[in-house]
Amino acid sequence: MISHKHKFIFVHINKTGGTSIEALLKKYSNKFKQHQSIIDLNKEASSNDYFKFTFVRNSWDRFLSLYKYRIKTNQTNLGKNSVSFKEWANHIYNKNPNYYNIPNKMKLLMLSDQLDWITDVTGSVDMDFIGRFENLQEDFSTICDRIGIPRQKLPHKNKSEHKHYTEYYDEETKSIVAKKYAKDIEYFGYKFEE
Repeated sequence: MISHKHKFIFVHINKTGGTSIEALLKKYSNKFKQHQSIIDLNKEASSNDYFKFTFVRNSWDRFLSLYKYRIKTNQTNLGKNSVSFKEWANHIYNKNPNYYNIPNKMKLLMLSDQLDWITDVTGSVDMDFIGRFENLQEDFSTICDRIGIPRQKLPHKNKSEHKHYTEYYDEETKSIVAKKYAKDIEYFGYKFEE
């Protein structure tokens, strides 16, 4: 998402509260297309002049939310073909394309590290502010101040219903996420919270 008037670029990483943020920022933006990486967005604006921000989320929580959302919306037939969280985690980790049916680059990005969304062509993180899903409203208020718009309460869009993420994991699935999203976990300092 880009706003030329307010000089901001928002990178919407899936399952990090981005749909709620976009719902409020849409009226301030010039170009709106969901789920674009910073590399794609930099092609459309002189990014040195723009305030670039994104939101990230604990990798274990995000991975569960992605699974629950796929079931709820029946994306990739998870709603029709009941698959346990453990089985899904194993297939994603082992990159079984026949199981997950990933036809394009965007769907691969959906399952990638959050860092992949916000690093530029040199491999450097290209953000001015990285908010946390865990502090969504507070960090969004900081962004409103930075881009010069009134503070607003975020709606809760695309909510997936589930208990605390720790209740869905066993040692194997905990380890799968730790390995698959090792870059994110190290860079953002996330831990599996008991």
